[in-house]
Amino acid sequence: MPDPCLLFHLSDIHFGLEDHRALDWVQQEIADKRPDAVAITGDLTMRARQHEFDAACAWIGALEAPVTVEVGNHDLPYFNPIQRFFDPYRRIRAIADKVEVDLALPGLVIVPLKTVARWQPRPNWSKPRGLRDAGDDDQRDPRGRDAAAQAG
Repeated sequence: MPDPCLLFHLSDIHFGLEDHRALDWVQQEIADKRPDAVAITGDLTMRARQHEFDAACAWIGALEAPVTVEVGNHDLPYFNPIQRFFDPYRRIRAIADKVEVDLALPGLVIVPLKTVARWQPRPNWSKPRGLRDAGDDDQRDPRGRDAAAQAG
């Protein structure tokens, strides 16, 4: 049996509204614990602005571990629809060697799968299909019993 792998997973860093103390802590944890790989998923930036990507790319590039990155919906150009559809990763070319890259480790392969959509034909296409507001709950428990009837 191969030695166990240590994998760190980060998500929704949101450069532009990033927490510098948290990022410093994560960077130190990676340096101290030396994981076999770091998987960063979704929302590197808040609004896909160039200065946010510059900060994200500099931080990711300084990590002392193999890294794979999967972008999120916040990382597609919001204010530039032409770039969003035709060249959405233009602003992250500094880490192009880490974006959507499989990482093979002993006994494990990390395969990032892109789930972000550039556009969807519906009024609020930034929200995934099938999600409802919490207020839309039909008040039934998993066994199908009416929660209101149980309370009474």
